[in-house]
Amino acid sequence: MKQSIKSLFALMLMLGAMLEMKAADVYLLTAQTINGVVGNYEVPSNHKLAPSTSYGGNVYSLNITSMPATGFWFRIGVSGESNQMRPKVNDAPLTINDEGTQNPTSYSIDSDCYGNSNAWKVSYTADQYEYLTVNVDLTESTTRRVWIEGKKKTSAGGSDEPVAQSTDVEPGYYLVGNFFSKHNVGGDVNPGGDGATIDYTKHVYFKFEQQKDNSYAFSIPACLTAHAQILAVDDYDNKMVYGPGSVFGLHGAKNGTALPATNGTVGTMGETPTADCIPLVGSATLAEGNNYWDLVTRNDNVTDDDGMYTFSFTLDGEGNPSGWQVKHDATTRVTYILGDMEGATAQPLFDKRVSGGNTGRYTDNNVASLYFNGRNNYWCIGYMVNNVSDPVQLDKAKIATPDMHETKSLGNNSGTHDKLFFLGNGGNSYNTNDNRNKVRPNQKPFTLQLYGIKRVEFNANRGDNDLAKEDGSYGMSGEIQLKGSNDKADFTINTMSMIGDAVGGTYDAKTGNWNYTSKAGDMEYDANERCFSLTISTIDEKYTTPHYFRFVANHDAAQNWGETDDNITSNTGFARQIYDGADDDNHSCMADDPNGVQYRTAARETEPGFGSTTTNKKDILWNRPAGIWTIRFYPE
Repeated sequence: MKQSIKSLFALMLMLGAMLEMKAADVYLLTAQTINGVVGNYEVPSNHKLAPSTSYGGNVYSLNITSMPATGFWFRIGVSGESNQMRPKVNDAPLTINDEGTQNPTSYSIDSDCYGNSNAWKVSYTADQYEYLTVNVDLTESTTRRVWIEGKKKTSAGGSDEPVAQSTDVEPGYYLVGNFFSKHNVGGDVNPGGDGATIDYTKHVYFKFEQQKDNSYAFSIPACLTAHAQILAVDDYDNKMVYGPGSVFGLHGAKNGTALPATNGTVGTMGETPTADCIPLVGSATLAEGNNYWDLVTRNDNVTDDDGMYTFSFTLDGEGNPSGWQVKHDATTRVTYILGDMEGATAQPLFDKRVSGGNTGRYTDNNVASLYFNGRNNYWCIGYMVNNVSDPVQLDKAKIATPDMHETKSLGNNSGTHDKLFFLGNGGNSYNTNDNRNKVRPNQKPFTLQLYGIKRVEFNANRGDNDLAKEDGSYGMSGEIQLKGSNDKADFTINTMSMIGDAVGGTYDAKTGNWNYTSKAGDMEYDANERCFSLTISTIDEKYTTPHYFRFVANHDAAQNWGETDDNITSNTGFARQIYDGADDDNHSCMADDPNGVQYRTAARETEPGFGSTTTNKKDILWNRPAGIWTIRFYPE
């Protein structure tokens, strides 16, 4: 009996020690927006600190990557404590220490520094810091401390990586040309401009996308004057350039009929090839030679039908670019968003004319849902001058484009440069205040504290006229807008996963339930291919007997994609049931026969058909035999 009591007593001591060691919940209390989320002065707040990985012990830290422009106020709250940690005097400045400071300047907390009023003030120069870290030391028997560390940017708005030069490109096909104006300043501001001929070591941003018909396509503004070729890069970094067998002119209305005609097509693709059927010629020598497209702006004060060109090509039996086509579209404009990392790919944003016809103004709202990886630094790529009726804007624009004029097909006082410009906001964080969402040429990239897919808009006609008149702006200024807030209700895609009994680790084999929170099927975003991808290894069982999956966003069962209602109703168009040998006009789900899917707002378990003897056709059938497979999901 005594031994049992002794053991019980020892157990109680152990439990007591465990209770004393229980981690506290520590919060940053502020009414301002930190890391994209509006905070509060209540406990718990929206900003919870985590145990420090740098200092250990009883130190808690919060990394702040997105903060107000020039400062913020805060107190510290600890769960279970009615009074908050605060300074003695309101607006007491808190010094920012260099990152990793072992003996930081800090504020000691004594008996009269607790309460629910007063706040520390943290001040800094706009975009001086890449991030800040708030640290709180709660070690008992010592004076509590609060201090802040910061990592300064290497230059205003810049990161530790160089300005994008595209010297290292992923395998694939690129439209290359001397598209960028020589009036881009370069250096540590932007990637600079192009010369009279194509430079194959930089500005390789325009990657062709594979289409459903297995061709490759990419669109550029039809107002450009430039040379263009196709650059092919294989897995071993071998490069070839392709162009028409003799220099092929596009447009040229001042010297004759526009080619292609408005909304027309030229090239060797299709049942009735045009333009004398000039084939593509490849060369291992990275030079223009005699095989390139010679573009002359369509806005030449004669034709002025604006719009964009879509370059496309197919591959021959040996995998080389062969048939080609250039199609003009007077109803659509294209601009781009480009990250500042090496090897970055330009992400297109499209805009339509208000009338839907070949003339009249555009909406000016170039929009797209794009993926942002948290690196944060971006330029817009643009070419539009919004007001050529202003003599100052016109004079500034004519420095870069002497033939600048009002585009006739628009009739709204806007014109177009015949080369492209990098537009930034001076290296500032995106903000709708203080013109921080206004962009213009020859400024460092703007910063977006985003991770995931977000709808973004670039409007070239909603900038700041005063900025457009400044030297180096060449008459241009536009605006960036993030559509909606950054909270969950706006449905930013932070993660994409494959979930189902076809994907190991994402379901319970005993119950048959799918585990939507599992990370085993998490996909990676490929910015070059503009899709999420996952490579998995499967066995024949998943192929010979029906196994299913869905694509799930944010590990949320109510944010998923399955087969489309139309396909289910018609019993065609979804993943083909290859396992029974049938050819039922459904999709093989290979690259040349992809399967369309539909967004669902309900978990699989709540939908009709689940758990019954009837297959729930909203699920996607896994129809690949044993092997290693890469699955790609393209959000559109």
